Amino acid sequence: MLYISGPGFGDSGRVISGPDMAVSRKHLEIEVSYAKVYLKDCDSTNGTFLNGRSIDEIEIKEPGKHLLRLGESFTLELIAGE
Repeated sequence: MLYISGPGFGDSGRVISGPDMAVSRKHLEIEVSYAKVYLKDCDSTNGTFLNGRSIDEIEIKEPGKHLLRLGESFTLELIAGE
């Protein structure tokens, strides 16, 4: 499950769940703060990967498309602004 917060997501943020059983109940937090995107793995069992690399916590600094994978096969394409 993903928790997304920041401008445009309301005071309580948004929660997204996926079909992959390898995705933890609370897997990842995404915080959007204007032009910045922060990702934080919530001690998930099967890990979070950004562009093929395992992450714990990271700020996406490079604009463009990024591939985010949770568990074994749940993937999202993130597009970070400039």
